[in-house]
Amino acid sequence: MTSEPRRRGPDTEDPRAFAENKLGALARAAEEVRWLLGRGYPMDLAVRAAGDHHQLHARARLALTRACCAPDRLAEREKKLVPLGAVMGSHVSIDAFNVLVTLEVARGGAPVLRCADGAMRDLAGLRGSYKTVVDTEPAIELVATSLRDHDVASVTVFVDEPVSNSGRVRALYESTFARVFAGTEVATDVRVVRDADTALDGAGCVISADAVVIDRADTWVSFVRDVLDAWAPDAWVVSV
Repeated sequence: MTSEPRRRGPDTEDPRAFAENKLGALARAAEEVRWLLGRGYPMDLAVRAAGDHHQLHARARLALTRACCAPDRLAEREKKLVPLGAVMGSHVSIDAFNVLVTLEVARGGAPVLRCADGAMRDLAGLRGSYKTVVDTEPAIELVATSLRDHDVASVTVFVDEPVSNSGRVRALYESTFARVFAGTEVATDVRVVRDADTALDGAGCVISADAVVIDRADTWVSFVRDVLDAWAPDAWVVSV
């Protein structure tokens, strides 16, 4: 007997938290959280107030925390957001685990969040632990081929060292990028760093959905959003 391939699938509570009849309340709660954040309320208090008001499940409250930001921050992120096609001739920095895990989640059948700032985010929560899944290598291949096909000039990938299997992930990025970019003049560099957020501070153009990273970057690409229809046409997308 062969086992099912390992995927980054949904939490057992997700069907209840993100049921069709709950999505209207989630959307209204997201509006309320953004309103409260815009008036100086801390995230935990804003999410608790809106979550209690709409009687949201814990997973839905986590979605609000991952997806919401104050209106002024949202406007700044929207201004800096560029399409994937804008990488032509540019140097791009990649938040390795951030983009990889969301791609795995989208293909694995877990919910991905379509956020108001343009990002696609997941609820996986690495917490320092990462294991490859059946979608890991295809996801890295997708990143590489997409950048090659959009004529990127150079790429630096930042892999968080404290996350388990960071060496394995670095090796996968290196081997895949070497193969995909063979015969081109694109310079690629895959680095294991203590903290990717810090290493990406002030980057020109980043591929990430991490709020800290995109807030500090000059421009950012919502990579998962731009490739989602082709990568995971049946993805479970929840608008927040």
